[in-house]
Amino acid sequence: MDNPVQLILYPLPGGVTPSRLLAWLCQVTGQEGVAFGAFHIGHGLARVAVAPGLAGRLAGKLDGALFDGVRLQCQVERPVEGDRQRWLEGWKSLLSLEARAEEERLAEEATRGHGKIGLTGLMVQGEEPGIAGRWRWVLGRPKQAPLPPGGPRIDTGKPMLLLPDPLPRDGRGARGLPCVAVRRDGRTVTVLLDNPPDDTEGTWRLVARPDAVTRERMEAALARVAGARDGRMGKLTEVLLGKESPGISKELDENLDWFHAGLNASQKQAVARALAAPDVFLIHGPPGTGKTTTLVELVRQAVKKGQQVLVTAPSNLAVDHLALGLYRAGLEVVRLGHPVRVMEELLPATLEFRLEKHPDWRESRKLAREARGLRDKAERWTRSRPEPGEKQQARDESRKILQDARALERQALRAIVRDCPVVAATATGLEPDILEDRRFDVVVLDEAAQATEPAAWSAVTLADKVVLAGDPCQLPPTVLSEEAARGSLSVSLLERLLGQLGPEHQALLDVQYRMDPGISRFPNEEAYGGRLSDDEAVAMRPVPPWREDILGVWSDGAVRLIDTAGSGWEDQEEEGGASRVNPGEAKQVVAEARRLIDGGVDPHELGIITPYGGQARLIRRMLEDERVEIDSVDGFQGREKDVILLSLVRSNASGEIGFLKEKRRTHVAITRARRLLVVVGDSATLAADPYFEQFFGHHQEAGQARSVYELPDYEG
Repeated sequence: MDNPVQLILYPLPGGVTPSRLLAWLCQVTGQEGVAFGAFHIGHGLARVAVAPGLAGRLAGKLDGALFDGVRLQCQVERPVEGDRQRWLEGWKSLLSLEARAEEERLAEEATRGHGKIGLTGLMVQGEEPGIAGRWRWVLGRPKQAPLPPGGPRIDTGKPMLLLPDPLPRDGRGARGLPCVAVRRDGRTVTVLLDNPPDDTEGTWRLVARPDAVTRERMEAALARVAGARDGRMGKLTEVLLGKESPGISKELDENLDWFHAGLNASQKQAVARALAAPDVFLIHGPPGTGKTTTLVELVRQAVKKGQQVLVTAPSNLAVDHLALGLYRAGLEVVRLGHPVRVMEELLPATLEFRLEKHPDWRESRKLAREARGLRDKAERWTRSRPEPGEKQQARDESRKILQDARALERQALRAIVRDCPVVAATATGLEPDILEDRRFDVVVLDEAAQATEPAAWSAVTLADKVVLAGDPCQLPPTVLSEEAARGSLSVSLLERLLGQLGPEHQALLDVQYRMDPGISRFPNEEAYGGRLSDDEAVAMRPVPPWREDILGVWSDGAVRLIDTAGSGWEDQEEEGGASRVNPGEAKQVVAEARRLIDGGVDPHELGIITPYGGQARLIRRMLEDERVEIDSVDGFQGREKDVILLSLVRSNASGEIGFLKEKRRTHVAITRARRLLVVVGDSATLAADPYFEQFFGHHQEAGQARSVYELPDYEG
């Protein structure tokens, strides 16, 4: 076929095979199979190559035709040219670099013995239909033998691959079945897969695989953006790509009936201006300024106006944090994503929970089990051979019943998602099979500074209007590939737009309610130009008794900086080479933690943060107190504690500070503390960096810094 063009068919039901789609295409259009070229099926749509002269006529017949009870839309894909094509190819190249880095990390884990051969000798011990055409398999060892402690790490939502075990010597049949991990216990592991084989006999091997699904979803979203020219999506795309100015906010509604009577002036302004913005609005929410409270108010006001809202974020924890605020406020919320990854209080809002109450879903499950039983019957040999055609008849009947089951399921899914005013999901967890062609009046992307731009577009393509909220002064998106990071994958859409859009399209929340003024002063001056103010209630809080220093070294101030310069406590490679540790500094941190606990600090309100996982592991072993949370900076983002102990680790003669050069890492750590911040670090090593020079200088001038030699219990 010379110079074919692509027909785009969507929303496509899950589990569709090329052969079934081809048969349907021939039936609807009256064409022979040779009229259709290459197929690509995935993420709720199909691309079908056809001759240019046939494209318009075929699209006219296919647009609006029913496939398995779903009315499809069909359009001829316009070629992407010029700047849009270069934009698309640039992002695809960066995503490929990131995929390669992920593969290399998995390979490195394998060489260290994690997941080298996977979990082997697994048999299917149970199966049942899941949602969106998937099947749930429970796998385990024969005779319910315990699973070995090694093998691949099984995290909920982690992409996995099922392979025959043992692998065929000739390599045939070893392509594997892509699946997603659901849970693992001592004897079984549960996975979800799209198209299980008819024959489930034999044994299987489960191995980790790169997260290709997320990458494909992002690439599909970028392709939609690159091809968007008309309608609401075309307009929004031009605005967000900087080709067109966003519309100016309409006159603000000065008479809003506020749900939360205690909002401050900057929060009310942010909500009112976001509601009035026709295209895009940015909410810059520094730590402790009530960003979640503001977004909950914004969504409640939008729903009151009859709008449907998608609330999303890069992580499940961030989605749950916002969705829980809306749920507690009494809004009807449906939370997409696997229930195992959802906060317990939100479980009644999950799609699976709501589906179980829907009569169409219950009937769908009955039909799916009936279809599976017929298929199993067709595959089993009985004492007498089946009559000619009997086996195929059972297969055909099974397929027909399964189609009916999926049609009922889609009917229930559509009803729930269509009728619910608030849908919540991670930005890359928005499944086309579930959302189909759903668009939202407003898409709110929280923690937008932590989402890569391609991940953000996955949500933005569903929006008529988008509100991005977050703080670019906190951690950037996690990117494994240094080359991809340098190529702008580590720059979020929020960060780019804050520099691109004028002040009329953004708002700063400027009152902080978390930190003692002594803690907030440095990050406020360094990161926010002194624009934040401390709420009066924070400034007037009484000094807690445990902040009084029994050693007589400190005042009762909210910051203590212990300078370890000259102590000889140098950082070193963790055993195994995975991270960095500083044993001397760890010992000092543990001593400070025990002194604070003995002085009356609630151990559950004490957090120990360090940039290095190795140091966190070392401190955890030395302290031996499970009540105290000890984690990396990433693990504490979006969190807060009364007391934070920060171990900066790096101390060496060469002045090497590693990824502490990313000042946002330290900014996040110090802004987690409400009442007391204790920092342990080496000024001789760290202050060669301009940020740390300013950091140590500020606290020395404020009288909040002491040399470790000044501590009476210093042992060297």
